[in-house]
Amino acid sequence: MHMKSMLPLALSRLALAGLVLAGFELSAGPVAAAPASALGVMQRIPADVLTIGWVRTASPGPDGLVGKNVAEWLTVGQQRGAMLPIIAGAVSGDKDAVDRNWPVIDTSMAHENADGSFQHAAVILGVVQKPVYEPTSDAFWIAESVEALLFLRASPLGPEYAARIDALVPKYRLALQWLTRPENVGYMIKADGGGSTNRIIEDAKALLLGYEFTGVPAAQAVGEDFLNRGLSAQTPEGYFPERGGPDTSYNATSCGHLEEISLWVDDPRIEPAVSRGIAWELAQLRADGSVDTTQNTRTAGQETYFGHVKTVNYLDVTRAFALWGAISGDANATNAARQTAAIAKGPKKP
Repeated sequence: MHMKSMLPLALSRLALAGLVLAGFELSAGPVAAAPASALGVMQRIPADVLTIGWVRTASPGPDGLVGKNVAEWLTVGQQRGAMLPIIAGAVSGDKDAVDRNWPVIDTSMAHENADGSFQHAAVILGVVQKPVYEPTSDAFWIAESVEALLFLRASPLGPEYAARIDALVPKYRLALQWLTRPENVGYMIKADGGGSTNRIIEDAKALLLGYEFTGVPAAQAVGEDFLNRGLSAQTPEGYFPERGGPDTSYNATSCGHLEEISLWVDDPRIEPAVSRGIAWELAQLRADGSVDTTQNTRTAGQETYFGHVKTVNYLDVTRAFALWGAISGDANATNAARQTAAIAKGPKKP
């Protein structure tokens, strides 16, 4: 573990004891990167790629519901897709994009319970929900919404939203205090640590960016542990495994979340790991811009999601390539992002 700074003294003895009981190594946490640099990196992404990779998501309804929540509220994790256009709006100065999607934040946070958890349907797709399921959903929402709020706060549009963003900090602080309870940390490890590397890394993103946004010390400590788990899962070949093998869709998802963490957290291990992961992903790129799926463990017909067979998520692949090109200057990654963006966009309608 790269030693950067001592854990904040505000970390209580109770929180420390809970983390130790959960089996965490409490080492020095990462240091926040300069927000202006995060915005500057995103502004290097070609506009046509940004439009597809970050904006091509379903618009929310007037009630601020999106994804599978449109018919009825299921989980807060379903709301996270609407945060991408807010990021794009912050990067490009598009206030309309931010305003169109801001109701998703208000609606989501209105579903926060008094203890910091979020309302979660008792039954989803006929499956009775267990306590192990909810923390991951909450973490996914925190990861994407806090990232959007950090970008918006750092952007030229920031002053217009400063009061609203500041008003959300106590609610996110409460959410992170709930998420970092030892039992919920254990649930995330149980749900996400059994071979779903991308989920462990997104949990790390929620916690580490959440710490940057709220200053909750336990979020930094637990986030560092999850980041360690994600990085240590990388194979000698360079990919981040899913269910014990390679997957060109989820490897891109893992790389993308690590890239996003690196924009706000200074940890020298991340970029070399992403470099290897992207190199492996580029090696799977076909001439037509698609990625090879012959070895995929999860997105070659093995799994379904809400009744649909999982296939490669080319939006995730596009974002991973595009962001790596912006971070590293790798022209091959940027060119690959344009190829995969064309697939994500799909054919023109007659």
